[in-house]
Amino acid sequence: RRPKFAPWKDKHRNVKDEFDRKQGLWKLYSASRLLIAEIEYQNDKKHGMSRRYYPHTGEIMEEAEYYDGKRHGEYRKFYYTGNTKMEGEYDKNKRSGYWVKYYNNTGEMSSEGNYKAGNKHGDWKYYSSFGDLKYIYTYEDGVLVAKNGVSLEELKRQQEQKNQTINIK
Repeated sequence: RRPKFAPWKDKHRNVKDEFDRKQGLWKLYSASRLLIAEIEYQNDKKHGMSRRYYPHTGEIMEEAEYYDGKRHGEYRKFYYTGNTKMEGEYDKNKRSGYWVKYYNNTGEMSSEGNYKAGNKHGDWKYYSSFGDLKYIYTYEDGVLVAKNGVSLEELKRQQEQKNQTINIK
C-alpha cells in the first residue's frame, strides 16, 4: 500500500506478505510530506540499511545497518547541518570497534576510541573543538581506570595527600 502522506509523484508501495509481515523497503513520511524514514524489512524485522531523516527539514539524521532486527554493521549519526556527528559499528545491537564523534561547528574530532561488547575499552582520546588533545581516559570493559595515564587509585591518593596538606596549614 501507498505510504501515508507520500507525495503523489512517489510511486513507492510499502509491502506486507500473506502473513501480514513487512517486507522490503518501507518509506515513512511526515504530515508535511517530507521523507522521515527508509527502512529495509525482512519478515517484519529491520534487515539491511535503515535511514532516518529530520522531520522538519528532511536532512539525514541517522544511517544504520540491521541484521535480523538488531543493529549490526555500520552506523552514522548526523547533525541538522548534515555534518557527521558520530560513526562506528554495531555488533548484535552493541557498539563495537572504533568509534569517532565530531564537533558540529568545526567538523573536528571531539573523541575517539574503541568499544568492546558495548562498553568503552582502552584509551579514549578527547579533543578541543580546534583539534587539540585535551585528555586521555583509559577504560576496562566500560569502567574508567585511568586519566592521562595515571590510575584512579593514584589520583585518589594524590588528592588525599593534597587535602591533608591543606588541613595541616
